[in-house]
Amino acid sequence: MVKWIVCIGLLLIGLGGLFFVISQATLSPSSSIKVKEWIYEEMFELSPQEYRIYNFTFPSNKTFVIFFHSTSGGSCIGLEIVDEENYRRKVLGEIYSYVSRSYTHYHEVVIPVKEKEVYHIICYNDPGCYVKSVELKIGYAEESVKPITSRTIKHRTLFLSLSLASSALGLIVSLYGFAKESKEV
Repeated sequence: MVKWIVCIGLLLIGLGGLFFVISQATLSPSSSIKVKEWIYEEMFELSPQEYRIYNFTFPSNKTFVIFFHSTSGGSCIGLEIVDEENYRRKVLGEIYSYVSRSYTHYHEVVIPVKEKEVYHIICYNDPGCYVKSVELKIGYAEESVKPITSRTIKHRTLFLSLSLASSALGLIVSLYGFAKESKEV
């Protein structure tokens, strides 16, 4: 009987792991994206407190891939992608939102564009860091990608919650089974 309790607990932990994997898969459309053509490629160096702003007008009904990579490592280099309206707000010092934001040495974002739109890509280096070598590429994806919607985010949150609950319950049940088993021996 006690071994069954431990097995059920381990099964719940495994189920939690499965839910976690599913939750991560819901928001990662870029993992299988193939770039049809790079329209912009540049290698450059960013000094501390330096930033660069690139403006691109993306045509409608296309999917774009933006690849940003610091070849000298470290994580004090940043990337923000904002649309025209939010860029205006940022410049005026108002509260703004962004399409994507990263503060790591590697970033890849996929942007499905429904209507012709201008995007501003802002690359920057923090004051306390040293000079960084950076690679920036922008290209068209071979196939279109469904945009991430609030429904997708709700599904991800649901699977993350199920993952945590299942793993926690499985851990408690397993520990209970191990404690019962050690008392019987």
